Amino acid sequence: MSASAQIQEFICDKKIADLEWRFAIATSNSSVKQYGDCFLQLKLITVDKDQQYETLQMDLDLQQFNELYNEISKIRSLVDFIK
Repeated sequence: MSASAQIQEFICDKKIADLEWRFAIATSNSSVKQYGDCFLQLKLITVDKDQQYETLQMDLDLQQFNELYNEISKIRSLVDFIK
């Protein structure tokens, strides 16, 4: 499942209460192949109509982040168009 699909499923019928993110670079790993890889750590907190909070945490690699960014850009364009 893509990152944007996973987030979309998570926030369905909810409001985003908070979003925390952090870019990181792997500086130590048991796999030499992944050494120096960039990734985004994302923490998304939502609240539903019953005021129940839920948290989703995930690590996105560069490709997944780019997919998410493209989806967010599309949403922003639609919102700007509606204004």
